Amino acid sequence: MESIKPARAGPWRLFASLLFSTTLHAAEVSPQLSILSLLQFDVTGAGYVASLGDRFLTIPVISFEAGMALTRSERYSLAALLRFGYGAKRANARLVNVGAPSTDSEGSLSWMPLLVGLRTRFFIASIPFFRPSITAGLGGSWLRFTPDDRQGIDSFVPLAFITPAIHIFEPIEAVGGSVFQGFTFGLSYQRALFSVQRFQAIAFEISAQWTL
Repeated sequence: MESIKPARAGPWRLFASLLFSTTLHAAEVSPQLSILSLLQFDVTGAGYVASLGDRFLTIPVISFEAGMALTRSERYSLAALLRFGYGAKRANARLVNVGAPSTDSEGSLSWMPLLVGLRTRFFIASIPFFRPSITAGLGGSWLRFTPDDRQGIDSFVPLAFITPAIHIFEPIEAVGGSVFQGFTFGLSYQRALFSVQRFQAIAFEISAQWTL
């Protein structure tokens, strides 16, 4: 009676197994809270410009970030990030009317960013729980501003951003095999690119990170 030999895995199967194993262990997820401190925010609509920066002052934004580790060494790691979020606020705004005096109007703002970026995180052997990082990227945000007394504004604002941050805490294995990596505190500079809408802000960010 012939013995049954185990099937030999082909090169493609071995490659796929290695790829998906690496991917699962390198995936990151992070809920995030940001407070946008507006340096400039002027939104152009039909017959008027809404000056929001000096009245709204800040916008709270809740985001979700997913990342994929690209490379890692003893000194640093590099990861690709995708972030989407939502922020909203209602406040009084100054409306600069074309050919008429400026007026004030109560209005609602919705802000929905979608950003991609690359993060470089550095490791310090003598301080394992403290890891500085720098993230830079591009993307955009869909905005809707709706004053109470006139037609609202819908627009897409292309953005660029750069975020220095510090990551604290040592990894802790959590339920289901995921690893809690700690908290990140960042200070992000964001600016509109090639847009009729003028936007600049500094965002104070805090997030918690898990590796799957």
